[in-house]
Amino acid sequence: MSAAVFLNLGTGVIELDLAQPAQHGWQLALLAGAALFALGVNAQLPRSPFYAAAVVWALIGIIASVAGESTPALVIATVAIVLLVVQTVWQSKRALAD
Repeated sequence: MSAAVFLNLGTGVIELDLAQPAQHGWQLALLAGAALFALGVNAQLPRSPFYAAAVVWALIGIIASVAGESTPALVIATVAIVLLVVQTVWQSKRALAD
């Protein structure tokens, strides 16, 4: 659900002529915001790795789309994947210990 919200925000920004598609700063900020939001939601779901898996899948799609075109977006998406995987593994181990 969170990825769809951020996608709609990006689409709305372009449709309302608030920013141009060629300007990458706002897109990077939106991607970073989506990653932080996903980490926050994932933190609330310690016994369910499925949300993280869905977000990682979406981020892999972003990586495939921006490879060779936007190094900052590639880095943000890759870092988000690493953080989500680490967070999910840590939460799963903690949940098993409880």
